[in-house]
Amino acid sequence: HVMQMSSGLEYLHDPVGNGTTLYARYTFSYKSLLPEAQGRRVMFEGVAIFTLKDGLIADYREVANAGPALLDLGFAPERVAKILTRAGAELKSRAEARPHLA
Repeated sequence: HVMQMSSGLEYLHDPVGNGTTLYARYTFSYKSLLPEAQGRRVMFEGVAIFTLKDGLIADYREVANAGPALLDLGFAPERVAKILTRAGAELKSRAEARPHLA
């Protein structure tokens, strides 16, 4: 499945669901307007997670591997480390992470 959007392309791959939860892997790319990107097209992948209720999307979240795209944007390694450190701290702050950190 391909969606053309004004900012880029999104491709959905391998959707799997059970009637209440739907997962779909995606790849996404866009041409960045950030000065450090110098007009390069960057790409990342992730997994979209949908919770369905009565056939409609009741909740949506996603997990994306943005690290390679941040480097492709021209972000300094220190800036990427700061972004990923913040994302790691957020993950570790969730209740679902407690058993993994014990």
